[in-house]
Amino acid sequence: DDLITKTKELQETVLNSVNNLLSESSDTELTNKLNDAINIEEYIKKYNVNDDVLRYVDIMIQIVNACDYLKRKDVLHLDIKPQNILVSKKDSQINVTLIDFGLSCIMKHQICYLNDIIGTPNYIAPEVLNRMGHLTYKTDIYSLGLVFHYIITNGIDYFTMVKMHCAKKLHELLELHNKSKNKYLYALYFFIQNME
Repeated sequence: DDLITKTKELQETVLNSVNNLLSESSDTELTNKLNDAINIEEYIKKYNVNDDVLRYVDIMIQIVNACDYLKRKDVLHLDIKPQNILVSKKDSQINVTLIDFGLSCIMKHQICYLNDIIGTPNYIAPEVLNRMGHLTYKTDIYSLGLVFHYIITNGIDYFTMVKMHCAKKLHELLELHNKSKNKYLYALYFFIQNME
């Protein structure tokens, strides 16, 4: 019964938000609102983080507030990534919207049960990859941390940065050990360079 009640509350919240948006806007205004919003990935390409750090702090605070709202509604998003965070600007006001609840899960007793790997590869929490099944709010917090890393580094996801760091270190090792002496280091270097 508790799960059904929470599901109905979430549906009402979403429907009320959509109804408010629709009632406050004509078709043209609604289309313009949606067209004006871009995801964080595109936003960073357009507006460099270093040019306005406070703008990005505001964006990150709004993302945390959105996640806190979901937590209070007992919902896990399970696909927090730059592409699912929209940023729009009206006058000088920045507005952030978390989208794509297709993988979300309603918590039952502070735990969400999962039998499959879901999410976007570079933003999946370890417990999802390990198919541990019991997901908590920490699952979304892990993804949120990776998104913040992406924002702070001006659009470089964590695992790409790790790959670049590993390739650089292996290249340095190859220089020290001469390529012909250690074929395994050489093979590992090229493997990391060609990872996707």
